Amino acid sequence: MKNKLKHSIHILLILTIVGFIAGCGGDEEVDELEKLYSDLVGTYELFKAEVTFVGEPKQIFEPPDIEGTMTITSDQRIIQEVKISDISLSISGSFEIILEESKMIIDNDNIAFDSEATYTWDGVNLITTLDVGTFIETDYWRQR
Repeated sequence: MKNKLKHSIHILLILTIVGFIAGCGGDEEVDELEKLYSDLVGTYELFKAEVTFVGEPKQIFEPPDIEGTMTITSDQRIIQEVKISDISLSISGSFEIILEESKMIIDNDNIAFDSEATYTWDGVNLITTLDVGTFIETDYWRQR
């Protein structure tokens, strides 16, 4: 009986410590995610785009061949206006970030499926890469 009680106390102590550690890590991750969302809010200019279709060489577009602005709002909305040559595109939707995978999941307003892009953020430049299977597009955005 004494050994069972001692064993139970050890298990309870270990579970308490593990729970505390997991809880602390979760709060840090939430804080980091909230900070990232806050840092991303603003207006961006597109300064380069790279597009690679399967089996073809990479195409690089820079101004004046490409123009674009993107706005990210505090309520996690993303709005893009892009012009490549004579083609204009408007894209909007809500987004969520999966911090541990450096991914943005974008719920597009006018498309029936979500877009999944990887990203890097250095505090000024946001680089997003979208791989749809038939092509890979990397966009380079600079926060104003």
